[in-house]
Amino acid sequence: MNSREVVVYLGAILLAFMGLLVAGFVAYVLEFNSDMVEIAMLLVFYGIALGGGHLYLALRNEGSDVPPSARWRYLAVLIILLVAGAALAVNGEQTIATIKLRTIGRAVIGVTIVGYVLTEAVDGYRTVRSS
Repeated sequence: MNSREVVVYLGAILLAFMGLLVAGFVAYVLEFNSDMVEIAMLLVFYGIALGGGHLYLALRNEGSDVPPSARWRYLAVLIILLVAGAALAVNGEQTIATIKLRTIGRAVIGVTIVGYVLTEAVDGYRTVRSS
């Protein structure tokens, strides 16, 4: 990983922390003390901290170690995991038909992780075989 990528990732993490501090201050001043606000703040924090650098580098089609296609796959998985986690945090005890949303969410998270690992493994294998 080159120094430009490190700077981009550190910038995304710094932006996430600054955003969390500002959002927390605004929520405190405006007296928004609900679980929904906390969940939203954490989702945005994790989204920016974990995906911000990858999004920036993928949009600019840059990066030495990670190809842009892998960055887009990572971002897709991150979005699925964040949305599934939010759904579980907010409505985990609700039921769809007779199945709890928590069970469905965990299945979605598991399938997403397994699918991501398999996709990256196949892509890595093809890259090695072609060179």
